[in-house]
Amino acid sequence: MSTQVIVERILSDARAEAQGIVAEAEEKAAKLLADASTRLENARQQTEREVLEKRKSIFEKHAANARLDSAKLLLGEKRKVVDMLYAQALGRLQDLSKEDCLKLTEDLLEKYAEQGDVICFAEGFRYQTEVAA
Repeated sequence: MSTQVIVERILSDARAEAQGIVAEAEEKAAKLLADASTRLENARQQTEREVLEKRKSIFEKHAANARLDSAKLLLGEKRKVVDMLYAQALGRLQDLSKEDCLKLTEDLLEKYAEQGDVICFAEGFRYQTEVAA
């Protein structure tokens, strides 16, 4: 065989081997790219799930805070109404005439007091001595 044929054969074999190496490298690169793309898509989906969960959690927290604030406001208004009613009732009791006050006290003692009970009056009760009699 001539030198030229040997050189051509070596070059031909080298080209074939180079093409094989390039093809193998392209396959590896394609596989790595596909794997990276899959990991990226999985990471994106996981991130979306986490964002949805966090958004839901934040929404629930704000909703709970709103319900709590609403309940506090409602309770505050109810307390104002109750305080106002007690103040009105106290005012009406304090404005009772002596006869009406003694009659009310007598009715309450007859209804609720038992023999031997100790009766305590509110500080400033105007008719304590009359009731005690």
